[in-house]
Amino acid sequence: MARDHKKKKITLPPGISSINQANAAADFASIPSQIYQCMDLDCVCSYIEDSIVAPDGSCTLKDGSKVEKAVRKEIRQLSEDERQRLFKALQTLKDSGEYDHFARLHKHGDKAASAHSGPGFLGWHREFNKRMEFAIRQIDPSLSLPYYDMTLDGVLPEGEANNSVIFSKYLLGESFGVYPTNSIINGPFAGWKSTEGCPYEAGPHYTEAAHGSGHNFVGGDMSELITAAIDPIFFFFHSFVDKIWEDWRQLRQTRAEREIQYPKDNDRCAAVQHFVGANMYPFSPLKNIDGLSNKYTDNLYSYAPKPTCSRANPDGCNSEFLFCDFRNNTARCAAKVKAGTRCHYWTEENPCYLGECRNGRCVETMTKGSIKVTAAKKTNTNRKLNSQVNNLSETFCSEN
Repeated sequence: MARDHKKKKITLPPGISSINQANAAADFASIPSQIYQCMDLDCVCSYIEDSIVAPDGSCTLKDGSKVEKAVRKEIRQLSEDERQRLFKALQTLKDSGEYDHFARLHKHGDKAASAHSGPGFLGWHREFNKRMEFAIRQIDPSLSLPYYDMTLDGVLPEGEANNSVIFSKYLLGESFGVYPTNSIINGPFAGWKSTEGCPYEAGPHYTEAAHGSGHNFVGGDMSELITAAIDPIFFFFHSFVDKIWEDWRQLRQTRAEREIQYPKDNDRCAAVQHFVGANMYPFSPLKNIDGLSNKYTDNLYSYAPKPTCSRANPDGCNSEFLFCDFRNNTARCAAKVKAGTRCHYWTEENPCYLGECRNGRCVETMTKGSIKVTAAKKTNTNRKLNSQVNNLSETFCSEN
């Protein structure tokens, strides 16, 4: 092994004239040219069809409902109506081709060099998820991008997390076969094709490294960088990663620190594309430092608390897909499991979705139709959708 301690000349990416914190000035678009550059609701309102600014300054739709700051809830705490409308909106994005534009953008992460393997990771994905939420809200302004808290599955006994009801026809669907030849057979995303036209596949900085375990847990397309965003779970999962980051920021940093505490530039620790003043490619004119802005959670969205319960309030999980797990002298929300799953671990709780524990196995005793993506109230799939593909600073997103 050789070491070279000589000072190297560094080739800087566009947007950086020198390597120092002085280039860290925020660079949001002063006059947004499309919805994806918006950083407040007034701007978002101007791009939502059939919306008006009311005399009180609020954004109001023609039916009188207001477009408000999004509240991102755990996906299992959405109401049945909210889930149906969310899946309908995602299907509309898929049918229009806009969803695949997002998937291609992440697929070409080698070109969006500040997206991975460095301190720009969290801010880049925050902006990326913001844009997906905007796409959804153009179709149904009352929706938000929920988060998928996989720790609710992780608290299940060893070997049982893959039997969580999250991977069932009632929520995000389940697969058949062995990766890479398997495909989603039911649920709202059954029949989806990848950006290459193949059946959608699935399988059972330190923050970035840790989040990779979540990708591997879901498996299938989610386990590979170039295919991860094909799976809608990607956006729900990264909403959870963003929630963890925001919870940490609120707990550990002052408001001012949250916007300036970006790791110092060091080419031995990260590529220059991750430097504080580098462009957040391809989200021009943003720079990496802009991913730390308080504007995201001040103006655009907030997070509902993680589901919790107690012996005094065993129904606190507030979801038909969750139960209060009392094992190990604790009380915590956990995912319910599918029929056929071993359930002998529990003595006083019922972990079985639509059923009960009999002879150590979950048996389905009730019926409920699987999720079918149909039109739901308040959803106007004919709303004009502003595509980001022609507005990005680069053109690679429209390539295969």
